[in-house]
Formats: sequence, C-alpha cells, structure tokens
Amino acid sequence: MGAPVYVLGGHQTDFAHNYSRAGEGLFEMLGAAVRGALEDGHVAPEAVEVAHVGNFTGELFAGQGHLGGFDAQGRVVAVEVLVMTGTARESIKSPDNNLPLKDVMERSVHPYGMQTFDIALKELVKGGLVDVETARAAMG
Repeated sequence: MGAPVYVLGGHQTDFAHNYSRAGEGLFEMLGAAVRGALEDGHVAPEAVEVAHVGNFTGELFAGQGHLGGFDAQGRVVAVEVLVMTGTARESIKSPDNNLPLKDVMERSVHPYGMQTFDIALKELVKGGLVDVETARAAMG
C-alpha cells in the first residue's frame, strides 16, 4: 500500500444564485460546492474516501456555528459529518436521480457515523452541553 494522497480542491458557490427562490436549501448548496471542489481538485467522486467540510459563514447564513455552552464561558461545536459512501457520492453527483444528501446523512448515522446539524444539536442537548433554547435558536 502506498502513502496516502491528499488533494485539496476548493469551490465557492455563486452568490447570484438564490437557492431559496429556486426551492433549494443548504444541502443543494453543499452538493454544488462539493461537485465544484472535486472538479477543481481534478478528483473523481469515486476516489474520495473521506470529506471534511469547513463552513466559516454557516452561523451568519444558516444559523450553524459555535454555540454557547451551559456555563456561558465555553463554546461547543455542532458539526455535520459526511462520510463519502457510494450513496452519498451518487447523491452529490446526480442529485436529481437520488435521495437528497440530508436524507442520506440521516439514514447513515449507523454504521457510518454521519450526522446532520440537527442530529448534532440533539446530541449536544442530550449530553447536557447546550440547553434546549440555544439549540432551537440555532435551528432557526
């Protein structure tokens, strides 16, 4: 087995495209960003084993970000986890012919460990790290 290879590709979705007006949401935007990043990195979707998504403006635009903990002194992070399974890959490559990416993630908590932002919030509340009001506010 050879040494691992890491390819970084980046993509910024078109600010002129209004996803809400087009009846689309965060997952369609994420799919467009992933497809663009793969193209930029010259990587075929089937070659991806793991994907890490950075979302530095999520709190500003979608209410996703660092949340205040119970003690109001620390912060906890609610993150989405996407594991690049065949189903996830197909959902990104051909969104019109497959399950929406959010559904794929929700159905893949076990055995793959995927999670949506909503699932992350529920786990933080369950673990006593975030109160219900903070979680509800973050969900919008």
